Amino acid sequence: MVRAIGLLAMAWLLAMPMSAWAQNSIGAEPRMTSSLRGRNEPHYAYQQGVDALFHHQYQNAVDAFRIYVRDNPDDPAGNLALGVAFMGVEDYDAARVTLERVVSQPNPPVSARLNLGLAYLRLGQRAEAEEQRAALAQMLRRCRGNSCDDFMRDRITRSYDELSNALSREG
Repeated sequence: MVRAIGLLAMAWLLAMPMSAWAQNSIGAEPRMTSSLRGRNEPHYAYQQGVDALFHHQYQNAVDAFRIYVRDNPDDPAGNLALGVAFMGVEDYDAARVTLERVVSQPNPPVSARLNLGLAYLRLGQRAEAEEQRAALAQMLRRCRGNSCDDFMRDRITRSYDELSNALSREG
């Protein structure tokens, strides 16, 4: 499942332009455990994080995306990537906090809803996971007719199905 999460996020991350929205403080940076120690260039860190996710090196991805998100706290791509990396190291509470930041923004990506729902499940918060599934169902209802292409409709459907399957296994 972690591999599926990483691959799903990877596709979205590579297609998403980086944006820097309003700056907010996110607190002190934890001890770095990867080769990024001492490197503070956010865009370099973002690329290193994407590479680490691709190679399933989740702790390195966490370290890299923390650097990026420290300077771009409201960037949905950076926060989604950090949330996926937290899922990879099984830090579901940190993933929850980070992914909640993404879904609180207008038009959150499909993969943010899916990963937040999965994080809620891992934390035993079934009702919150159900809310994410309902949000995916709402996205799918809005995707009727010509409002979105087949690729987007398929992404939403697959995410809805994956979260539904996870909910049925857990319940």
